[in-house]
Amino acid sequence: MKVYLYPRVEYALRHLHPEDQHLRGFDDHLRRGLRHLLRLPKSTAKEFFSAPVSGGGLGLLPLVELHAALQIAHGWQMLHSPDPAIRRIAREQLHQIADARHRLDRPHWQQRREELCGRFLNFELGMSVHAPAKRRTGDITSLWTDIRNNLKLHDLKLETGPPDPESGAPAKALPLRVPHHAEWLDHRNVLRHVKQHKRAHWSAWCALKDQGRTARTHGGVGSEFLTRPRGMWESDYRFALTGRLNQVDTLSVLQRRHLRCHDRCRHPGCSYPETLAHVLNHCPGTMDAVRGRHDDALKEIERTLTASSGDRSGRVQLRVNQTVPSLAGPALRPDLQLYNHTTKTVAVVDLAVAFEEQASDDPESSGLTKAAAEKKAKYDGRGEGQVYTEHLGLLKRDAKRLDWQLSRACIQSSRRIWNLHCAQHRARQHERPRGSRATETGGTPSRTGRH
Repeated sequence: MKVYLYPRVEYALRHLHPEDQHLRGFDDHLRRGLRHLLRLPKSTAKEFFSAPVSGGGLGLLPLVELHAALQIAHGWQMLHSPDPAIRRIAREQLHQIADARHRLDRPHWQQRREELCGRFLNFELGMSVHAPAKRRTGDITSLWTDIRNNLKLHDLKLETGPPDPESGAPAKALPLRVPHHAEWLDHRNVLRHVKQHKRAHWSAWCALKDQGRTARTHGGVGSEFLTRPRGMWESDYRFALTGRLNQVDTLSVLQRRHLRCHDRCRHPGCSYPETLAHVLNHCPGTMDAVRGRHDDALKEIERTLTASSGDRSGRVQLRVNQTVPSLAGPALRPDLQLYNHTTKTVAVVDLAVAFEEQASDDPESSGLTKAAAEKKAKYDGRGEGQVYTEHLGLLKRDAKRLDWQLSRACIQSSRRIWNLHCAQHRARQHERPRGSRATETGGTPSRTGRH
């Protein structure tokens, strides 16, 4: 879709002027199709579809905003075109539009064409005593009036850049800068960065109380499967998306939808609310599968370390799930110990597969941060935590590949854990004697229960 459909739509938006209602209708149709394809409920937040992939969303910018970004970038490129004729034409068009809408003091603005263009596009021309706005105007909308409205809509302004003291270059007229990028935009990145206003959709997704609980933790390798789901089944992909939106049919979610009267876990004897985090990490009925997920991830790391050691095998020793020899204090059994006999150092690694959840902007509320704090407290005073590319000796390409493999494996294992949890519940239901439910509710028992 992003490779074949959106480029064609973008090409059309560059040369046409469609109505916003038509673009919104296309966006609604696209979201309905994606919800059906991914089997997401109708209540799925539309901010998830528009949030950037780097933030865990699908990165499908609404066409109204895409059209606005194209217009802003096109106008900026005309104002800063390498061709002086195009620059003159653009400024003359702006001057004519401003003259039709304001009573210009021509002698005053004769040598201030750049300032006039900037003030008009920033809705500041009417504040000048030399350009009072007309009460009535016969001017019609055009590309420049659309650009003007879009700049205001996205809270952008054409400013005056500072002069360069090193090269002695004068101040640049009508440059553009966006909030998330500190540098002034140029011809290479203006469209890309103006499009990045979809970050506002990510902020809106994070603000959602329920579906945005995990949005702050997504990004990087954790969202790479969105665009490169190789090695994953469709069911794995759908489960990952449904899980990060908190739409998996746990009893907690079903109670929120008013489809269940309680949210207590289905496992007998477990009194905790049945949330996805509980099932994937703490439910007594799935603890064997949870430990299996941890062990599988550990084996993947071990295989990668063994394969990358190469000619260092005589100088590097790897110990897996063993106690630390000659260590005073309580006996600790870290997951990995990497001994480097050349540098006389030991890298101790303890693996934790935590649930991605962060309910507020405070980084300490993240599930990953809490898991890291527990590991640091466990090994307090015995070292410092660093990434495995620094102390485990992995090449960057091997570390990146390992990150992706672990992410994919944990998604697949988590889906199996959830399926196991549901299968155990169905098996317990089938083991009940037939007719027991009817007897409990005052109904007629089944024929097999009659004598």
